[in-house]
Amino acid sequence: MKINLIQGDITKINTDAIVNAANSSLLGGGGVDGAIHRAGGKAILDECVAIRNKQGGCNTGEAVITTAGNLTAKFVLHTVGPVWNGDKEEKKKLLANCYFNSLALAESKKLTSVAFPNISTGIYHFPKDKAAAIAINTAVDFIKANKHTTIEEIIFVCFDEENYNFYLNQMPVVVTLYRPVNQAELNLIEETGWEKFPPRLPDQPIFYPVTNEAYANQISKEWNVPAYGVGYVVAFDLSANFLSKYTIENVGGEIHNEYWIPAEELEEMNENILGTIRLINTFK
Repeated sequence: MKINLIQGDITKINTDAIVNAANSSLLGGGGVDGAIHRAGGKAILDECVAIRNKQGGCNTGEAVITTAGNLTAKFVLHTVGPVWNGDKEEKKKLLANCYFNSLALAESKKLTSVAFPNISTGIYHFPKDKAAAIAINTAVDFIKANKHTTIEEIIFVCFDEENYNFYLNQMPVVVTLYRPVNQAELNLIEETGWEKFPPRLPDQPIFYPVTNEAYANQISKEWNVPAYGVGYVVAFDLSANFLSKYTIENVGGEIHNEYWIPAEELEEMNENILGTIRLINTFK
């Protein structure tokens, strides 16, 4: 899973879906809403009218899907952001719902990539720094809650530099780590649905993920293959925030870098894995 940030025009983004910051009428408006309708053409509005006739528009925080018309994207996910007034905590929850429900709708349609604008930060006056934090945190929460999601990439598209800088300062850093495993450990990982590493045995107080594929391959070929007849290497993406409390340990060579994670902290590490554990190499 990748979370990317770009500055540009969302109507030109080539993803399975782009998200429109719509109003509840679904009939188009100003800002990004108007830009998407103009670039996508009448087909988008026709489907919005059909949805409106069927359910009466779209509530704040909810999302609906239409064709993308003439856009390079395949679909448009229309979500209605909150206006920044009244109960501020409620408005924060509603904005988070915009992102979560849009991703859930994309997941239900088996889409693989979604691009978001900066919802509610225009005429709805949602503070841009708060909106950026909500967008990013909600995306990360969705990934953690849906490890087997079809969505492979989330892109935040910022039209203006101010929004871009707020996102840039809060973007999550994801670190890819590698782990040489034997058949028994691989079986246990598979039993979890490729979501977790199994608990350590009493005589294994430390979990050792390594920082590069070449080192993991070396361990697998030099240790696991002679000992077990076969060796595997898996890769997984981990939140850099979690890793920040550990230091990289060099154990003797230029590529021989690894993290030492105590066995009692392994479950916390598992909770910070983004997406699933991936089998990338097999050696015999």
